[in-house]
Amino acid sequence: MHNFGHQPLYIRTTPTTGKTEASVEEQQYTGGKNGRPNKQHPDTSKTIISALLYADDAALIASPNDMQLLLNTAEQHSRDYGYRWHSSKCAIINPKSTISTLPTTYHLYNQPVPTTSCFQYLGLPFTSTGIDYNQLVHQRTTKATGNMALLRQLGIHIYGVGLWPALRSYRTFIRPVLEYGLAIPALSPSQLEKLDNAQKG
Repeated sequence: MHNFGHQPLYIRTTPTTGKTEASVEEQQYTGGKNGRPNKQHPDTSKTIISALLYADDAALIASPNDMQLLLNTAEQHSRDYGYRWHSSKCAIINPKSTISTLPTTYHLYNQPVPTTSCFQYLGLPFTSTGIDYNQLVHQRTTKATGNMALLRQLGIHIYGVGLWPALRSYRTFIRPVLEYGLAIPALSPSQLEKLDNAQKG
């Protein structure tokens, strides 16, 4: 779980199936069908997005004042459904300007959650301002060049297995590692040059 900032993200909830908004909310939040609890949900035209969930990864987005409340909610949800968050894998990302001055300690299961300036979420380095593109390029190039060196040691190169198997190996094992997450940012010329140099090995 991470804190990526303090500005809430709003989405407008409007039914697209011809049903009334009330019936859609009732269908979504009465529970039972997918094991969701039968709890009241506020009837609003805007919903604040305070959690991003992907498989077993979660990111909480809140102001410093609201973060402990979200952690308590996540903890209670885990107790209700019989699972447990790993506190050692959690971190609070604080804005750079407040890392040294923020005395707040957040807790999950009565254990302190460490604070950091950068954290990996879904394989991407995040800071309080979003994805750290310089760190992302550095990680991608380092991992790709390491994988290329391993393939060379195994004899998988143009002089070991021939041109087409070497190209196929590059497309399968190196290129996806190098490109992961790079479709998101608009890269600077120096970042593009670093990626190009990494491909040259």
